[in-house]
Amino acid sequence: MNFIKKFLLNIYNWILEENDKLYPYLHQSPKVKGIIETLEYIRDHKCSVVRYGDGEFKLMFGIKTAFQHVDVRLSKNLSKILKSKNSSIIICIQPMFKSLSKYKEDEQQYWRNYNILNRKKNLSQLDLSKTYYDSFISRCYMPYKDKSIADKCFILWKQIWNSKDLLIIEGEKTRLGVGNDLFNNAKSIQRILCPNENAFDYYDQLLKTAQKFSKNYLILLAVGPTATVLAYELGKLGYWAIDIGHLDIEYEWYLSKVESKVPVHNKYVNEAGGGHNIGEELDEKYLKEIMYKIGV
Repeated sequence: MNFIKKFLLNIYNWILEENDKLYPYLHQSPKVKGIIETLEYIRDHKCSVVRYGDGEFKLMFGIKTAFQHVDVRLSKNLSKILKSKNSSIIICIQPMFKSLSKYKEDEQQYWRNYNILNRKKNLSQLDLSKTYYDSFISRCYMPYKDKSIADKCFILWKQIWNSKDLLIIEGEKTRLGVGNDLFNNAKSIQRILCPNENAFDYYDQLLKTAQKFSKNYLILLAVGPTATVLAYELGKLGYWAIDIGHLDIEYEWYLSKVESKVPVHNKYVNEAGGGHNIGEELDEKYLKEIMYKIGV
């Protein structure tokens, strides 16, 4: 019986793989710049960055995610922003419409299954005459077969915030850069904290509070799908705002050289079973960086 199940699974995977190979030749796919080109563009043009992954697309279609309930206003904003033509804000989408060969087998499997169910409706929301950028800039280590791409990516990320004053807007237990050297070359760090889940409930307060800071700050956002809308609105107001997503967790995994997603000590990692029972952070430097707490 196990042999039959394995055989049928292999046939199923082969069909999905062949479908992915043929799809770009049979249908028009969006133009998506590569991960290195995306990071170089952000560094050189100082543009604000919004990112769409599977979670943002789910919410756009009224489907809740693990850390954000459905909100009609959020859904409408996600749909509107995806079609934006603001030249100072780049829109990053998942680079999964063509070959998946550079990703690990489990990533390929996930995205093949995902594409079968969602590719057509996701494509219907995109402007296929537009150039998009790679949303995996925040996931530059774990998904790839060749992990050396992360070396270049983290160098580019650190060039983006080199000698900059940073304003980090994050979940209360996200703790970007705490316990590692990710932001060691930044000039300064200040933080606004909000709940790890359902951050969009506090969107208006977050937007208003961020505007208390000078436009000289580079704003880094790690508040789930709320970051997409915040980065867009702050970008329109003349701030440099980047939805940085899971980058700190990817950096922790990169430093540890792990091959699978694992919890990170004292940090919220929803997708690796590390979303609960996280202790207090007593690091003095981190505590002094917290300027505002909203909803926590």
